[in-house]
Amino acid sequence: MNKTKVLVFTQLEKWNNLDDIILTRVEIEDWDDKYPNENNPIVKFGFPNTSGNAYLNPVDLNGISNEEGIFLVYDNIDNDRFETLKEQCNGDKVFVLTHTTGNCQQNHFNDWNMNPVVLSGSHTNDKADFYNPLFNILTDKDGDKMERILNTIFLPQDNLDVVLRFLHLCLVPNPGNEFTELKSFILDKLPDNSEAKEALTSYPKQSSLEELRDLLLDFALNQN
Repeated sequence: MNKTKVLVFTQLEKWNNLDDIILTRVEIEDWDDKYPNENNPIVKFGFPNTSGNAYLNPVDLNGISNEEGIFLVYDNIDNDRFETLKEQCNGDKVFVLTHTTGNCQQNHFNDWNMNPVVLSGSHTNDKADFYNPLFNILTDKDGDKMERILNTIFLPQDNLDVVLRFLHLCLVPNPGNEFTELKSFILDKLPDNSEAKEALTSYPKQSSLEELRDLLLDFALNQN
């Protein structure tokens, strides 16, 4: 109970659509062999293995209630197994990325009593489709996978949340990879040739934190 679970609905054929850089970071034959499918609908993500890479660990769907972590789930999981997954997540803090072409869509989670955060995306290399940035974090060499995925993909659901989190990290010594990821996220949102984008691009060498704060908050508070 009260575990944190990230459920990423996916399938092998779509996973291979992601950027080659992501694919080269894993032992591809091992991932292809262990990727979730109809017979083995869920695997748990692990990092690092003996080679310093991310790996997949097949797990029993009926035994994940006491586990915490990031799980890849077959996106065409049948109804009975989906109900088992729901039972296994009961009482947990759950974050879900559904696949737009899979069986399990966002409305399938409406009756989950833990009220999960649910996003929908596609296996493209567009950041707005969520899968690329999520797998980029999963397969890079940095740690804190869960925290970084939650903070950069699931939790910042509007511009103000993202900006406030980023400004907080500006005050933190050695904020790590999350700072870089949030900066990139905000840059993608800002209009080209805007003062805010120019200030963020040049921060901290040419822009002060006070100037950056005012411009980013003005952007975040005045979006439709």
